[in-house]
Amino acid sequence: KSGAAHVNTDHPRVIEIWNLVFIQYNRSGGGGGGGGGVLSPLPSKHVDTGMGFERITAVLQGKTSNYDTDVFTPLFDAISDVTGARPYTGKLDDATDMAYRVIADHVRCLTFAITDGAVPSNEGRGYVLRRILRRAFRHGWQTLGRTEPFLHRLVPAVVEHMGQAFPELNKNPDHVASVLRDEEQSFARTIDRGIDLFEQAASRGGDRIRGDDAFMLYDTYGFPLDLTQVMAEERGMIVDVAGFEKRMEEARQRSRAGAGGGDARQSLVEIVQRGDAPATRFLGYDGVTEAELAPTQLMLLTHEDDGYTRAEHLIQGMDGAIALDQSPFYAEAGGQVGDTGVIEAGNGNARFRVHDTVKVGETTFHLGHMEAGKLDTDNPPSLKLSVDRDRRDRIRANHTATHLLNFALRQHVAPNVDQRGSLVDDEKTRFDFSHNAALNEQQVEQVENTVNELINEDLPVYADEAPQEEALKITGLRAVFGEKYPPRVRVVAIGEPVEQILKNPDDERWRGRSIEFCGGTHLDRTGEAQAFTVVSEEAVAKGVRRVTCLTGERAAEAHRAAERLERELAMVKAGDQGAAAQRDRVDMSAVLQEINEATLPLVVRRRLSGLVAELQQQARQQAKAASQATAQSVIDEARRIADTADGSVIVAKFENADANALRSAMDVIRKKRPDAPLLLAGTSEGKVALVAAVPEDRIKQGLKAGDWVKQVAQVVGGGGGGRPDMAQAGGKDPSKVDEALERARAIAAGK
Repeated sequence: KSGAAHVNTDHPRVIEIWNLVFIQYNRSGGGGGGGGGVLSPLPSKHVDTGMGFERITAVLQGKTSNYDTDVFTPLFDAISDVTGARPYTGKLDDATDMAYRVIADHVRCLTFAITDGAVPSNEGRGYVLRRILRRAFRHGWQTLGRTEPFLHRLVPAVVEHMGQAFPELNKNPDHVASVLRDEEQSFARTIDRGIDLFEQAASRGGDRIRGDDAFMLYDTYGFPLDLTQVMAEERGMIVDVAGFEKRMEEARQRSRAGAGGGDARQSLVEIVQRGDAPATRFLGYDGVTEAELAPTQLMLLTHEDDGYTRAEHLIQGMDGAIALDQSPFYAEAGGQVGDTGVIEAGNGNARFRVHDTVKVGETTFHLGHMEAGKLDTDNPPSLKLSVDRDRRDRIRANHTATHLLNFALRQHVAPNVDQRGSLVDDEKTRFDFSHNAALNEQQVEQVENTVNELINEDLPVYADEAPQEEALKITGLRAVFGEKYPPRVRVVAIGEPVEQILKNPDDERWRGRSIEFCGGTHLDRTGEAQAFTVVSEEAVAKGVRRVTCLTGERAAEAHRAAERLERELAMVKAGDQGAAAQRDRVDMSAVLQEINEATLPLVVRRRLSGLVAELQQQARQQAKAASQATAQSVIDEARRIADTADGSVIVAKFENADANALRSAMDVIRKKRPDAPLLLAGTSEGKVALVAAVPEDRIKQGLKAGDWVKQVAQVVGGGGGGRPDMAQAGGKDPSKVDEALERARAIAAGK
């Protein structure tokens, strides 16, 4: 009976499975809905079928739902195994079946996305992943009664079921599972209390969840708004989204007003603009990290939700800021982060912890928290200002290394490389520069070697002020593109005194030195940096590259980690190639994951990744050769069975044969015995595969392949099915294969 009358009427039995689109022309100029413009033939023409794989599968398997096909059956089986839930029954209005569908869909999406490089987070596509993970986890927790992380245990089922069609899934499933497990553990710590809160909110009466409650679920318990909406919909309720958004905006404003935030920084600007803030003289050059002062000017500020305000005093427990006429604390500028440390009253009765140092105009503000005692603006005590010396030293090392890096990039990458930004803190130096191509391995190695050579030379680092007009005449001088410099600039030169350079500024020798305008803090000698390594290189904008580098002990740690991994992989490569090829894939994936996640020199990381890929390729080739040998052995056995089998039904077992090998064996036997129903079982890697074929005359007698194989699969703890003439199934218990084959013979005999 034709269903034409039901097309495009949203009839549940009529779905689109094929919609041809002929991609042939490009329309240019005057296009739009009117169809104007010029049609130009495309160099390559295509037909987009619009075919939905899952829909086609449902049609071919005679199912009314995609979820009833064998696309989802292995995932449903895995969910049942992991959660202990009763089997999926396919009911649309059943909560357990709905949980099966949500979990299967979502864990499949998560596995593919994380394999592709995405990770759950609080923004962008990462937030989408976090939301769907939490929706799936909630169904397992609340509907299936699974009160511990379980989604990560479903990753192997996704990989096994879809890894042949999508080989990239096999690359690092352990990493995918690890990411999921961490996310689940994080959400598991709050979901129980969150569900209790939701129940309380839902029981208050009415038909809606208040915006305040929805916001608390989001802010305190990690429930995305759409998850709360789904839970509300299940109760026949809605969520006050407008109220939720209002609370969200209030939270954003509070965040912006946080210490050093936009609104807070603006309040400091306004204080300076009023003209009563002290100008601060920086005392922290030449390694100075402490100063005892009797300040002639002292400004105290308290920090509140809307920013900073003047105060007469700071007492224990208050957040605030201190401004002085002198300070050894470096304020954030030129890419270098601000100093941290302590400001104490000379009499020891007050202590202010400095979390950051910023500069507005000529005023340095020390932002932080009053840990003890009280400070007053009236009769201020003498103060001891102590910068965190170890942190400052690490920053100095990274800043001096940044200058050496800038010099080396121009030497080995391009003479016209220009700085486009930088971040120098106590952990790293991050440097952005103009260049329109990724650095190759040779360039990275040359840059790294040059910086380390300059460190090993233990060159003196000089800094001096000079008139900007004179300093700009120095040959090879580096300055930040677009930066505005004052009339007198600070020049930092490595290996040559600034005074000597200014005597002969146009000398070509200066091209061989690092000379830059810079107001930051630096080492006394390059050797204090100890070591240098590049750990990453990437694009950040069109024509702008970024390198991240380490110095000192952190660089040494990176090299030690690299040496250890190199030794491990070298031992594998140096051993028997067959043994290397047989190395357990999970172990190699773990090594690759460690390479990707560990802090390593970039050149070594690239080299190790290539070596792992080489060893994995060997493993794949070995596995392919073994598979081919097994397949040939199965075919030989199939020929023997076809030639020697007697009786009207053929039932046989194959060792080390998966479903693909069994299908090949079935083809061989059917060619010689087209009249005989046959059911073949194969065991491989602790699993059972079953295939069955029944000729038409035996189907008429009541023996149908789909029913036959389904009943047999139950004996080995599995399931399956298919058409009356051909079907396949699987199972989990190879020890019962012989029993299953006896069952197969009995069923056939009964028909």
